[in-house]
Amino acid sequence: MIYILIELNGFRQLKKIDSIFTDEIVKYITRTFSSDECSFVEQKNSIFIFSCKPDREDLTSLFNNTINLFNYLNSIKIELSGFNLLIDYLSGEYTNQHFKILIQHLFTLEDDESFYISSENLSLFEKFADFEQEGDFLKLVAYHENKIDTDETIINVLSHSREMERFFDYLSPLINNEKRGMFFYYGENVPGLSIMSYCIAGLLQGKDSGIPWLYIKPENSKISYTNSIVNCMDRQFLDKVPSFLNKPELSLWGDKKHLIFNTNSIVFDEDAIILFRIYLKAYSSFMEEKLMPAIIFILDSHDFEDLELKYISDVLEDLYIDFNLIPVLFSENEAIPAPFYGFQGIKVKSKAWELNINDSFQIESPVSFYHFSLNYEKENIRLSGPDSTLKVLNELGHNSRRFLIIYSLFYNLADKEEIISYLSTDQNDKYRNENYYFELVAKGLIFPDKSAEPVFKDIYKTISYRFNSEDELIIDKIINNVLDKSKGFKITVYEKIANLYRKLGKLFKEAEYLLKVIDLLIISGKTDIAGPFFERIASLLRADIEDKKIIELRQNIYFLKAAIYDNKDDFAADINIRLNKCEVENQFLNTERKIVCSEYLFAMYKYKKSLDIAKTALIDIQDSKNFNLKTIINLHLARILMGMKRIDESMDYFKIAKETVDRESDLYILIEINTHEAVVNFIDGNFSESLRLVDDSLSLCKKTGRRNWELFLLFLKGRISFELGDYSNAVILFSEGLRQCDIYMYTSKKSFFNIWMGRSYIYMKEIRYGLKILMDFQDYPEALYFSSEGLFFLEEYNNAYGTINLAFTMERDRNRFFCSSNITSFESGYDFIEDRCLVVEGGYGVLFQLIRAFRAFLMSKTKNEIEGRLELAKLTREERLSDIDLNNGFYYYLHSLTLPRHTGAEAVDRLTLLSKALRYIQKTASNIDNPKHRQMYLSRNYWNSGLMKEGRAQKLI
Repeated sequence: MIYILIELNGFRQLKKIDSIFTDEIVKYITRTFSSDECSFVEQKNSIFIFSCKPDREDLTSLFNNTINLFNYLNSIKIELSGFNLLIDYLSGEYTNQHFKILIQHLFTLEDDESFYISSENLSLFEKFADFEQEGDFLKLVAYHENKIDTDETIINVLSHSREMERFFDYLSPLINNEKRGMFFYYGENVPGLSIMSYCIAGLLQGKDSGIPWLYIKPENSKISYTNSIVNCMDRQFLDKVPSFLNKPELSLWGDKKHLIFNTNSIVFDEDAIILFRIYLKAYSSFMEEKLMPAIIFILDSHDFEDLELKYISDVLEDLYIDFNLIPVLFSENEAIPAPFYGFQGIKVKSKAWELNINDSFQIESPVSFYHFSLNYEKENIRLSGPDSTLKVLNELGHNSRRFLIIYSLFYNLADKEEIISYLSTDQNDKYRNENYYFELVAKGLIFPDKSAEPVFKDIYKTISYRFNSEDELIIDKIINNVLDKSKGFKITVYEKIANLYRKLGKLFKEAEYLLKVIDLLIISGKTDIAGPFFERIASLLRADIEDKKIIELRQNIYFLKAAIYDNKDDFAADINIRLNKCEVENQFLNTERKIVCSEYLFAMYKYKKSLDIAKTALIDIQDSKNFNLKTIINLHLARILMGMKRIDESMDYFKIAKETVDRESDLYILIEINTHEAVVNFIDGNFSESLRLVDDSLSLCKKTGRRNWELFLLFLKGRISFELGDYSNAVILFSEGLRQCDIYMYTSKKSFFNIWMGRSYIYMKEIRYGLKILMDFQDYPEALYFSSEGLFFLEEYNNAYGTINLAFTMERDRNRFFCSSNITSFESGYDFIEDRCLVVEGGYGVLFQLIRAFRAFLMSKTKNEIEGRLELAKLTREERLSDIDLNNGFYYYLHSLTLPRHTGAEAVDRLTLLSKALRYIQKTASNIDNPKHRQMYLSRNYWNSGLMKEGRAQKLI
């Protein structure tokens, strides 16, 4: 039995003087040996005795923890009256006689404040430290802190194998530019084949450790198929990228680089591909400067989703010949991945690994090759490949197993240093965990590369280990730390945590995080990829899962949210009925249920009922500290009040929502608040404030990669410029929107940018060019309306009337019975802007009223003068216009233009209409807080300018 003796001179006296300090010392000593199969034996006076019976595999931990204690005691030696440490050995069970012998040994030590071992322990500890004989014991003179023989790591051993020589024979023509193409290396059912990439990189780089080798690994994510190419970019190389780029590339890189650090969020495919292209160009140029081949290692290609490999191959196909990039694919499947069929290259099958031990001995797996080498060198044992690996795994000590399993669960959620830090309670603990890590590296179970990945991702299936309550607390602690660290949008973190709980068999926890993923997918507008997560929830509900009703209710909440977002009104109606009958004993969940039911009523334009439910939801949680839920309710209340035309109240609730939002983690919600606030300020006529909010939101969209909202905001910004009469700037903004549609492949939105760009050209007096643009969009009532404006300016009144009449018929048939919550699904330039307030339930929006007014005006320019005048009179006098409609001045002005100028009742009527029109546009102008914008609105906006001129002529101003 190994005994550890700690002598603290004068401990009893010190305890009387400072008991708190001595309690800390005792706690530290006890904790030091708590995880090394050591037991506290006894304390007598100033001596502490521990007994240990460690596995040989745990000796590293035991020795290094004792060293750590020795260093700790040295650090407080001024407060102590001296100390000594002794690792002794005695056979048999502990008795009083053992105590007497151990104390006698301790008292014979010559030097104070030293670390001794008995000669019987030398064989156990000599590899960790240097000792010298002093009396009957050996005194520590130096120790090797965390030292590992780097010549014996798995990568170095494999690098000197015959298979590696053979590999390089095939690879050399590509490296030497004698051939172009890719290298495909495979071996059926050969685990660990991808470790060859680290061997190749190590051999090529020599002593230069700063090479940014490119490793693309499957992410196995259902959220994004481009995470693998974002994560492959070496973070340390990013600062060097700009020096290899031209001006346009530099601009794009500067605009999007931050997304590489934001991989917990959804990085849009287009952004990832652009970044990957730019990075590859810089990477190849850098490697050329280093006189090294630009190799792209595609690891475990058999585990990639088809779309992931397609993205990679599409980029490489354009670049690999021009930039001398060499794709090297590793696979456990013989077939070359389909996206790479068109590549020229070399296909090589991994042969048996030969060990030169007297005669040829073949092993299929590179990992088992290394493990065979370890076993043979250590014990001269010849086992098959799998048995060699199994022996290495079975010989792991308890603590090493625990570390390996927890590390394998979290390696893709945190880096090595973070995991060690999360597992450690103090410096002593950290030191111990670092040793477990280095031990596992030496055993070929963790790659000794900066990737620091476990060789076997699902090791928990191979070695037996039962998690205890302390382990479960550690796992929860690590998850909480990871979530705290993951600022901003945590969607991929949630997916990984759900997968982790699936491995642990914790179904409720898995479901909980899957639901978080679904919620964020809906918020981010990615309902199209939520299907697999809904299916996983459904399969969990079929299993014996705890709190099944809660999971089912939350699933239905998200079903309804997705249905509203996707405009599936029939499905939404069914789910809404189901939810109204469902209530559980969970305050926050019931509040969520009320909110989504209120959102459904809002989508049905039933604002009053929606408001009543939303208010009760807010009352339910008004005393809670659930600020996220309060933010969501206040945002929803603001939208309802906006729909009810209660603009001032709506603005108040937007401000309240902004006060409760977490500006670090709820950026998506902040974008929604700012965007809706920009819309409500637009409706209120404060174009300056609307513009400021649009710019704030655009900045957040760039930060989060929320491209669909960015397009809407660009469109709204163009609308603001148009309303201010800044038609040339509107053209620039709509053109930028078109460019973004092309980059991000939002082809469905290109029509609206084109239509409004055509209208802007018309108002810039480039009428024929504007009409030419609009000719391609004659299926849109909006484009027909704008075309009729252009024809009116050309004084082609009959053509203008025929065109507006067609627009009238088409838009009249576009009734609104259900409103999606997807702000980017606009069908005209007025949807989700004016129509958030002014659409009539089950009826028409602002576009129809504008078409109707302009059609009536054009009637008066043709043979239907009286009918046109009557229609405008009906619009402005008989029907009650909303006071908040920005177009009121336009309607009254058009009506005035249909009346004759001669004296009499009609002339007076005309002045009355002009006066009302002026009052409306001046009221709007007074809401604009930027004087420059106010002046533009009155003098550069085409219709307002005409109205102001007429008002002055009639002395109404």
